[in-house]
Amino acid sequence: MGEAHRLLIKMKLKACKAGIKINYYSCIFVLDTLHYMSAWRKIAIECLPGQKQYFEDPNTSIYTVFNEILLATRQAHKSNDIAQLKKFYDFAEWCFTQKDKDLWNAAGVSFYEHLGQQPESLKAMPDWVKPEIYKSVKGLLELFISKEDMERLDNSYRNRFPKEFKE
Repeated sequence: MGEAHRLLIKMKLKACKAGIKINYYSCIFVLDTLHYMSAWRKIAIECLPGQKQYFEDPNTSIYTVFNEILLATRQAHKSNDIAQLKKFYDFAEWCFTQKDKDLWNAAGVSFYEHLGQQPESLKAMPDWVKPEIYKSVKGLLELFISKEDMERLDNSYRNRFPKEFKE
């Protein structure tokens, strides 16, 4: 018997002892509310432990989490904090490759598309953003950076990953 199942039984027993009628689905809802945290929240907290309380708040969306991750990424670029950058870019990549639309969409529109707005992150994109992700978010980037910056970024990717960018 798993831990969640044992907890569910304890909840039902406590409710019965208190004279409260409670059905299975109510227990599951309470159990999920009290003990379940989505994987993206857990990973985000690992990236920014100082934001734990904010990231645990059910009203905090993956989009607002990415706003915080983006700000921290910009700061990490300025201070050349490679360990933090790895965490942030790995989180964004993980979200981008998930089937859940909210996760991959948030990574695209709340993180990747804004990387080009700061010179440090724009220049470092080929170091951190895989070519297949770059190809997927290129249209988003074009909304926020100049044509000249886009051409330089394309050239950086072509030079660094010639096999992936054959004409």
